[in-house]
Amino acid sequence: MASFPCNSLLLLTTLIAVLVSCDGRPNAPDFTSYFTSPTNLRVEWTPGTDDGGGTVNGYRLHYRLGSKGKMVKLKIPDSPLIYDITGLQNCGDYFVRMATTTTTGLSRYSSFASAEKVASAPKNLNVVAQSGTSAMVNWTPPSKSACIGGYQLQYGPNENSLNTMTLPADLDQYILGDLQSGTSYLLTLAATSTGEVGEEAYAQWYQAPESSSKVPPIPRRIRSSQSDTEIVVTWEPPSDTSIPIEGYTLTYGEGVASEHQRRFTSTQTEFTITDLIPDTSYVLSLRAFNQAGEGKALVLEASTVPSMPGSVVPPIPLGIQSSQSDTEIVVTWQAPSDASIEGYTLSYGVGAPTEYQERFPSTQTEFTITDLIPDTAYVLSLKAFNQVGEGPALYLEASTVQQTGPPTAPTNIRANPLSPQTAIISWSPTSSGLTRYTYLYGPVGSPDSKLTQGHVEASSMMVDLEGLDPGVEYVIKVSSVNSVGKSHPASLLWSQPGPATQKPPEIPLPAAPGQVSVQSTSPRSAVITWTRPPGSIHIAGYIVGFGLTGASQSELMLRSVASDQLAHEIEGLKVGTKYRATVQAYNNDGDGPVARAEWRQQDVPEQLSLPTQPRGVLAYSSSPSSIDISWMLSEITEPISGFQVSYGTNPEAEEFRVEVERESDSVEIQDLKPDSLYYLKIYAINAAGRSDAVRRSVQTLDLPPEERCKHQQQQCTEQFGTLPSDEEDGNTVCPRILQILNCLQLLRDTCMHEDGYRGKVDTVRGTFLRKSCNRNPRSPAAGEVIPGVAAPTEVIEPPVNLQTTIVDTSTIRLSWTDSSLGHSQVVNDNRFYNIQYGVAGEERKLNERTRDTSYEIDDLLPGVSYEFTVQLILDPQRRSALSEPVVDATRDPAQGGTPNRFTVLQVTVSSPTTAKAVLNWLPPPETGSPKNYIVEYTDAENFRDPSTVWERMTIPGTQLSAVIDDLTSDQEYHARVTAQISSSEMGPLMASPATFTTPVIPPSPNVDKPCDETEEQGVTRRVNFLWDGVVDGAQRPPLYGIPIPYCDDEYSVEECHGLFCFCIPGKKPPALRQPKCSATVPPCRREYTLARQALDEARLNGMPAMSAMLPHCRDDGYYHPKQCSGTICYCVTENGAHTGQERPMWEAARLRC
Repeated sequence: MASFPCNSLLLLTTLIAVLVSCDGRPNAPDFTSYFTSPTNLRVEWTPGTDDGGGTVNGYRLHYRLGSKGKMVKLKIPDSPLIYDITGLQNCGDYFVRMATTTTTGLSRYSSFASAEKVASAPKNLNVVAQSGTSAMVNWTPPSKSACIGGYQLQYGPNENSLNTMTLPADLDQYILGDLQSGTSYLLTLAATSTGEVGEEAYAQWYQAPESSSKVPPIPRRIRSSQSDTEIVVTWEPPSDTSIPIEGYTLTYGEGVASEHQRRFTSTQTEFTITDLIPDTSYVLSLRAFNQAGEGKALVLEASTVPSMPGSVVPPIPLGIQSSQSDTEIVVTWQAPSDASIEGYTLSYGVGAPTEYQERFPSTQTEFTITDLIPDTAYVLSLKAFNQVGEGPALYLEASTVQQTGPPTAPTNIRANPLSPQTAIISWSPTSSGLTRYTYLYGPVGSPDSKLTQGHVEASSMMVDLEGLDPGVEYVIKVSSVNSVGKSHPASLLWSQPGPATQKPPEIPLPAAPGQVSVQSTSPRSAVITWTRPPGSIHIAGYIVGFGLTGASQSELMLRSVASDQLAHEIEGLKVGTKYRATVQAYNNDGDGPVARAEWRQQDVPEQLSLPTQPRGVLAYSSSPSSIDISWMLSEITEPISGFQVSYGTNPEAEEFRVEVERESDSVEIQDLKPDSLYYLKIYAINAAGRSDAVRRSVQTLDLPPEERCKHQQQQCTEQFGTLPSDEEDGNTVCPRILQILNCLQLLRDTCMHEDGYRGKVDTVRGTFLRKSCNRNPRSPAAGEVIPGVAAPTEVIEPPVNLQTTIVDTSTIRLSWTDSSLGHSQVVNDNRFYNIQYGVAGEERKLNERTRDTSYEIDDLLPGVSYEFTVQLILDPQRRSALSEPVVDATRDPAQGGTPNRFTVLQVTVSSPTTAKAVLNWLPPPETGSPKNYIVEYTDAENFRDPSTVWERMTIPGTQLSAVIDDLTSDQEYHARVTAQISSSEMGPLMASPATFTTPVIPPSPNVDKPCDETEEQGVTRRVNFLWDGVVDGAQRPPLYGIPIPYCDDEYSVEECHGLFCFCIPGKKPPALRQPKCSATVPPCRREYTLARQALDEARLNGMPAMSAMLPHCRDDGYYHPKQCSGTICYCVTENGAHTGQERPMWEAARLRC
């Protein structure tokens, strides 16, 4: 920092700056304050530009309610640069100032600045013509809208003839009526708060004449691009330009396009949907509309991408430059090197880049900032962003040039009467380099020569007026002054409140809080708790302070706590240090007495919780006597002391246990039995205990042929005992010798060429001959059990007809036939099946177990061939050989998938004996539009049998619906759709077809039918009000304007389910309220019937039910005096003629007809 000698002779224009720098004091911070809720005020700041040669160690913050309110003084640490003041009066007129504390001293306090209540204009303002004389206004509240009391809306053909109206704060749309068709309009909208009007948002639109009776056609080429929380939608207008379009309606939501809706003008063909959930599928529906109504919808499904916390944000942009004028700054930059970005964020403001923000696409590298203050230093921050987030910022400081003429007048003048005799006047600057502000004020109508004059410093921007007369209307005129001249005055009119009729009672101060205590919660944190002061005195909040024992009250760190909180956590403490805490309650009249507590900070160990399961566990048999188990250390985020593996042949018992160190990611279990099934449990452990178990089952490998032969030979002799001696009687030993010989003969195929086998057989055969067993051979009788001799080996047939079905890119479903189960294929005993699978051509295999004759294997690699076999296991000693292997490959994502969201949309009757169904679906998620769709349906009960014959229909790939005709009534059907990728390639079959039932046609109800009704019309009238169950698990969307059945004395209650309505209770099907065949029909009943019949006809023809308005009728068939359409309610005569009285829907209760 440059220094100046205090005895230097300097020019008069720099003398003040020199004196300030000579005193060595730091600068106050630059701050802003605004309401985040009606009772919470947030203060944000940036450090001052000069620290006075010291180190910043904190800040002082003062605030008060009005100019005469009690001053609250707080000490704030040097970080973070933000502080929330809670427990304030609802949206009160608060004033804030700040100062910086450093190791060299305290800076001067800044001027008091009023807290912002309405900080910005409403967002997304949009106007769409509804008819030739009405328009819909939509908007989003301002970003800082905690203290909005309402909105001021102005509209008219030009800015000199605007109509003004006040709207409540909870609205975000409004319908304008009595507009002139064929006229262009201007509209402004601003938020208001206690007389303060915020920044205005502007919109223009053309009120088109009513010239079309046709709804517009469908829009074209809807596209989307997604990030983790946003979807950008673009589209093109309909191809038929002869039908006018007034705008578009976009609806969207999770799974169904009905949760949110936006409307746009006809010129807009792009919209960004924000605040979405990552990795979530959304359905979008786009329609064009005009005065005749909405056209057909264009449907699109788009999914947000998963969040990628491990990815990299883009690097810093390059080469930022600027060029300035007095009110504009032109900013240019270059894209970061070696980075794929989605756009840029430019933030800027006076002294710090926190006041305004702009976002641009990745192709834009230039922007002009307008409406700036002349001769003012601005700080700019530029960041690149992608799906992961924003990268580091590139900062630039740029100053606008000095004005060469007189300044402009101040703006946003506000009057805040504090009492009948006092008021505070504040304003906002529009120019820099000012020397002061001058003002004139007095009663309205007084000449300038009679007004009171005054001035304030350029840094003040507010003045306290006293000695005013209660109930009088005043005017104030404020001008900006610089070295060149003075601006034109900016004026404001306001009225002082009348004299107070009753003096408000004095509010006593609250007592001291009770039972103040402190509990260490970690080595660096503690919680201060207390109880509410005794008595019923109002409490606005608490001031909590803490510091070292022996510190003065002024050296404590103070925090403001809401009145409903009785605890506060503090951090940054040191173990073994003595501290003290203070708590005092306060209200609008002042602060109560202080309650104190002292404590020594303790070393509290962190509480451990049970660890989570190990991730990525893989288990397989690497040899006939061992199993290898591995897991992923990179997925472990909490502290653990090691791992534990238990195993055994019982699924639940933990027969053996192995402890594994924390750094190990695998373990090998040895000394196991060959060809045996083992059950494994893998745990992570710490001081708190074991995690939940990860369960696996693995069968050890069988012995190789040469070892298996020796092992089986040994089993033969061990099982039946050693060879008998010559002294033993042949009658007792011959059966045992014969059993040994038979056991060895069973090994002939596998052991014929093994060393020692023939010698073993010759030895047993010689003993057999020496004992003369061949002369009087005695084999065991059927069912006879000889001690030490096992029964012959049982032959168990392996499963057959092993088949595979590709479910998706990582899942394959297996099914097979167990010949021993018969036709039912239902398992009723303890048998199970071992599925062995692995990559085709590789020796390493994995195993899965199931008790069903089908099984799904997931977590497979996409586009990879796998080999599958199945083995039947009746018990540990009785098992079949492996089935014939089957090789199949998971689906490659590039090969397409099954159509998405396949739904039976509607089932209706087409004749007295037949019905038809409307099917709907979305394209496969992995591909674009296939060449064709193959729709198949059947009424066979065993539709899952591969031999079932399905009826087929071919639908073009651009079409996403189909109608199945000539279905039998009262019959269950099954339907599925398959994508045909090309002429030679089909997508996978659907895993589960959709099931639906055609309706039953009831007998004609005993009611008056319409005049000249045919039999087919009678069937339609009855069937349209049958309740059909929800199909395929999908709830049908609500349809507006569908007919409601008339409920007479027998049917006193209406009940609706999906598309259909009932009268209950009753003994016969409900009937429509039809007019009798007579010459005169009351007008309301006639309009109601015609609208309802049009909807019935649309439904009969398989078309989606259109929307229609149904009037409110009296019991005699004439119009009810109050009717509603859209969001407007109005009065009519009994014949339906408008009386001219109308109100918005939310004010319908005040409409008196």
